[in-house]
Amino acid sequence: MRSFFSNQKGITLVELLAALSLVCMVLLLVSNAHFFGQKQFTSQSKQVQHEANVRYAMNVITREIRSSPPQTITVLNNTIQTEDELFTLQGTVLYENGKALEEGIAEFTVEQSGNKIVVSMKSVPNQFDKVASLSTNLYIRE
Repeated sequence: MRSFFSNQKGITLVELLAALSLVCMVLLLVSNAHFFGQKQFTSQSKQVQHEANVRYAMNVITREIRSSPPQTITVLNNTIQTEDELFTLQGTVLYENGKALEEGIAEFTVEQSGNKIVVSMKSVPNQFDKVASLSTNLYIRE
């Protein structure tokens, strides 16, 4: 019995085209998965950066308020004035004594009632309209 492969001297053009088309489809699927993953990574990295900006700015403000004497803290028109620092939002940049503290802050609100200060921040939306927001209540000890 002769082997099926013994009389073949190569592959036909049809077999070559079929194999090539299968390889192209596999490469297309793999590259699409790679590009989708890369796009997701980029968008999630930007969202994490927005959240980190809001957290950092909030940490700086709360540390300054907690370390300041109570009589030196003034809240007026969504600005915070302490003994040494002035925090204000202009556009999307949060300033500390006229120097940029963080960028990408869309909203900065400060409210004081008695010895309670409520500080809230929101980041600018990313490409999927996700916003990082953070709020904290600070109680000033007399």
